[in-house]
Amino acid sequence: MNKVILTTTILLFASSIYGYRLNRVAEAGARWQELPVSMTLNPTNSGLTEAETQRAINNAMTSWGTGVGQDVLEIGAIDKNIPSASGMDPDAVNAMVFSKNFMADTGFDADTTVAVGGQYGDGSLMSSAFVVFNAQKVGWGTNSTKCGTGYSYCDDLETISLHELGHVLGLGHSEVAGAVMSASRSSKVNTTLKQDDIDGAKFLTQYSVAAGGSATSENDQNANRTRSSGGCGTITTGSGNNGGSGDNSSGGTIAMMLLPLLALGILRNRIALQANR
Repeated sequence: MNKVILTTTILLFASSIYGYRLNRVAEAGARWQELPVSMTLNPTNSGLTEAETQRAINNAMTSWGTGVGQDVLEIGAIDKNIPSASGMDPDAVNAMVFSKNFMADTGFDADTTVAVGGQYGDGSLMSSAFVVFNAQKVGWGTNSTKCGTGYSYCDDLETISLHELGHVLGLGHSEVAGAVMSASRSSKVNTTLKQDDIDGAKFLTQYSVAAGGSATSENDQNANRTRSSGGCGTITTGSGNNGGSGDNSSGGTIAMMLLPLLALGILRNRIALQANR
C-alpha cells in the first residue's frame, strides 16, 4: 500500500514540473508535418511600413527558432491580396492578417481582443495556421516606431506576434508568471522567451511527421476538424474612458489580461488533410 501511495505522489509531482500547456489540437496529439511552419503575411492595415511589419514578425519567429534550436516558423510569402475575412478559413493558406472588421472576421470582441492565433488539426496533423491582428481598435507599433494617430490603444507588434505564434506552434497559456505564453503580462513589451516557453515549444517540435508518411487512417478521413485559438488582450485599462487608453495616465504598470483559450470543434464533412500535403 505504501508503495502505491509513493508512486502516485511521484507521478503527481512529475506532472506539475512544467507550467506550459498545450492547446486542444496539440493535446489531441496533432503536430506540424514539416518545420518551419511557413506563414503568408498580408501587412495591409498594420499601420506600419511593410518592412517594419515584416521585421517585427521575423524577430518573433527568430526568437522561437533560437529557443528551440531550429527554424520552426518563417514568413514564406507576402501576399496583399489575402482578405482578412479568410484569415481563419481552415482551407486557406497559413495566414497572418490585420483586420479592420475584427469581430466579423474572428468572432472575438474588437473592444477587448488584440489578436487571435492558432490552427486547425486533422487526426495527428496540424494545418491551416492563422494569426489575425485587431486593426479595428488597436494601433500597432514597434520598439522604433510608435503606432499611428487615431487609436485610443496601441500595442507592440513583436510582443503580440511572439505570443500568437506560440499558439500556432500548439501552445496554450502557461502558468508561469512572466512567460511569453502566460495568461497575463505586467508590461506591454515582453519579447524574451522564458525557459517554460522554450520547453513547451521543444516538446511540440522535437519531431515532425515524416514527409510522405501516412498519418491518417481510413477511419480518420471524415473526422471532425478541430480549431484551437487564443484570443489575447483586453484593451481597457480601467482609466475610465470607453475603450481605454493604451498608456496608463498615472504611469503605473499596465495589466494586460489574456482571454481564456478558446477551443472549438467544427464539424466538416470533407476529406482529412493527407500527410503528404
